[in-house]
Amino acid sequence: MQRRRSAGRWAATLVATVASLCVLDAVAAAGGVVLVASGVFAHVGARTALVLLAASYVTWGLALRVALAQNARLLATTGVSTNAFSKAAFEVARQRGAGERTQRAAASAGYLLTEAVKELPYYVGALGWSALGSAAPTEALVFVAGSNLGAALYEWTLARATRVRLHRAASATAATAAARPAAARPAAPAASLPPPSAATRVERTAA
Repeated sequence: MQRRRSAGRWAATLVATVASLCVLDAVAAAGGVVLVASGVFAHVGARTALVLLAASYVTWGLALRVALAQNARLLATTGVSTNAFSKAAFEVARQRGAGERTQRAAASAGYLLTEAVKELPYYVGALGWSALGSAAPTEALVFVAGSNLGAALYEWTLARATRVRLHRAASATAATAAARPAAARPAAPAASLPPPSAATRVERTAA
């Protein structure tokens, strides 16, 4: 039974990971394309483009911070994650008897490593786009900045959805426990009576 539950959690995690990867890539790429196509930063210099890129990373980092916290809560509560590498690191730490803080740190490390790897294709695409003469170097930087903003929006939305799901699950569990009939609830232990005093025992013997 325990193995079946574990396999079910892993299956749910793998499905969620693939779905998350597809949606994240679509949203991030769309963010880059929209920001370049908007023309807002069409004639900016390299310095302005770098400042925009740095600001996009700060925004993405803030969104990731919220997502990491909710991912850790999801793992601790359900054993499921939207990131398979995060779950794997979490499970290794848990099986080794690590504390809750270490388990959260391991889950966050696995999550961040995955995000860093997923960032590489955007740089490769942007640099290739610029090298082929299809775009100026500043436009490539604007595209990466837009993809970061799109990724930030996705991470924040995912964290928000996870928080709502966990809150609803906790509320449903509490409501079920409150609606359970009194006969099904474990009976409270009977209060133990103090042993009779010596005077009481003498009175009973005399009677």
